[in-house]
Amino acid sequence: MVFFNFTATVPVGGLAGYEVLKDTRDRQEERLLSGTVVQRETNYFRDNIANINSAEEFVEDDRILRIALEAYGLGEEFSKKAFIQNILESDLNDPNSAANRVTDPRWEAFSEGFLKSQIETPGPLDSDFGPRIAQRAYAFELTKFTTDTVLSDIESDAAKFRTTMKNITTADQLVADRDALNFVKEAFGLTDSTASNSEIVGYLNAFNEFSLNSDGSAVVPDEWKEARAALSFFNETFITGSTDTTDDKPNDDKTIEAVILERYKKELSVRTGHDAYIQRQNTFTTSMSGYSTAAEVVADSTAMTFLREAYNLTSDTTDDATVISYLTETDSSAVPSAWQKIREDLGLYSGSSVETDTDGTISLSVLNSIADRHEDFNISYLSGTASYKRFEVESDNFELSVSLVASDRDITSNSRVLRFALTAYGLESESYDSFKALNVLTGEENLGNTTTDQRWRDFQKDFSFTTSANTLRTQEAGLADTVIEKFADNTFIEAVGEQDENLRLALYFEQRIQELAAQPNIDNFGWIAVAGETPLANVFQTAFGLPTSFGQLDVDQQQEVYRLRSQSITGSPNLSSYGDSAFVETFLQTYLLRATLAANSGNDPVLGLF
Repeated sequence: MVFFNFTATVPVGGLAGYEVLKDTRDRQEERLLSGTVVQRETNYFRDNIANINSAEEFVEDDRILRIALEAYGLGEEFSKKAFIQNILESDLNDPNSAANRVTDPRWEAFSEGFLKSQIETPGPLDSDFGPRIAQRAYAFELTKFTTDTVLSDIESDAAKFRTTMKNITTADQLVADRDALNFVKEAFGLTDSTASNSEIVGYLNAFNEFSLNSDGSAVVPDEWKEARAALSFFNETFITGSTDTTDDKPNDDKTIEAVILERYKKELSVRTGHDAYIQRQNTFTTSMSGYSTAAEVVADSTAMTFLREAYNLTSDTTDDATVISYLTETDSSAVPSAWQKIREDLGLYSGSSVETDTDGTISLSVLNSIADRHEDFNISYLSGTASYKRFEVESDNFELSVSLVASDRDITSNSRVLRFALTAYGLESESYDSFKALNVLTGEENLGNTTTDQRWRDFQKDFSFTTSANTLRTQEAGLADTVIEKFADNTFIEAVGEQDENLRLALYFEQRIQELAAQPNIDNFGWIAVAGETPLANVFQTAFGLPTSFGQLDVDQQQEVYRLRSQSITGSPNLSSYGDSAFVETFLQTYLLRATLAANSGNDPVLGLF
């Protein structure tokens, strides 16, 4: 079926029809391209193809995609957008990429038509790379906020820790319990510590934290001193002041559990999932968008908490009724200064000029503005935490170190740099696997085929030092003309096929066989390629008088028969001979005569196999 509703003029079939098409093809394709719909769509393609900068943009523009696919005889594949995007994102230098694994020559031609491979020389990263990634890491760290769900998880972990610690009285027992030790590490920001269990026992049992080893190093590293003091395993009496292990064991502010739990919560408050804060913003804007009165806003305690944070009112104790009066007061001078800005922004008082939606509810633009304001609260909150102070140190180290790297291995061999880099992409939990990171950067782990995790894709794109790269040809001069010419050819062939399948095969054969014959060393494998390409095989089998069951033979046998028949009928056993247009025209005359004979007789053109 021809998508663009073009009807080819085919007055007669067989060899006579082929001769007519040779004489009229150019004029018929001009008529095709001058049609109202086709002209509009090809002009759109010509005007817009250079604006396509990615595979995603390519497949999202239906009009661009339609012309591109029709140009390569792939119009029926239009719905397979994910597959098409995978093809366009392939590395042509990777034999395992999607573009190199397809066997359909149409897809091979499509990928070669729209992708180009180029060689890049590895070198230092650009000067603003370090600060740019550091800013990304900062943005990621900024969104790590605690949600109710996360707090619930913390309480669950805390309950387990309390139970465990009732039976732990020595440093050896602590390090033997992996969960308890990890809980302590998390509480004191020691998750990145590489100290062995025996070293940790030494730190926690050290009586004097200021003592030095024989080599002059500290017996207790600075980062472990706070945990050592809190646990107090070095004291003769455990910090709880009791050896009682019953459920009524004291748990006031002086107990080890309370000290560590408090630290753990502080650490976790800025180490939660990336989506937590975004979700909180979305919840605020969604709920508030349905409100039109101050009473509705104040009744939503979650929204009010968000508003108080955004306007620096977290310590304000004004009751709900008074807040409603502030928000609805028409005289701004009667409203305390701390509440004036929120009153003006919400505009819930009579006579306000603040924009509202058509139904009188708070507009999305107002809510988005408040959400943006709330980010200042995040920054203020985050900058005061121990976690963020450590982040600043790591950020400075990253910017200094990354300015010196010149290869993939430079990044992955430096655990500190790699950990910071992966954290910037939400992959902190993967920082232990430097081997995977190296494979991702070198392209040995092709993400297009192994994962849909966009975080790894982004990391690979920004950090990769691979020596080869692909870019879309969409901005190349002349591409539009080439594609539109192919579009006209293939659409015309398809339209001919609507009326005469044998003529369609002849026209396709004429176009395809010369491409195949031009390939290097084609005479060594060419007939095998023919056997695997159904349209070509059908033409050869008809021209050579082979039965439809011929394709069931072993491929090596098929190849030998093709050679013998080609020698017998054309005078050459080699597929490379079909690169000559006069040779092909003579061959097609044989094909069309035999095809017509077969159609008229209703039988297979079996003229004998051997």
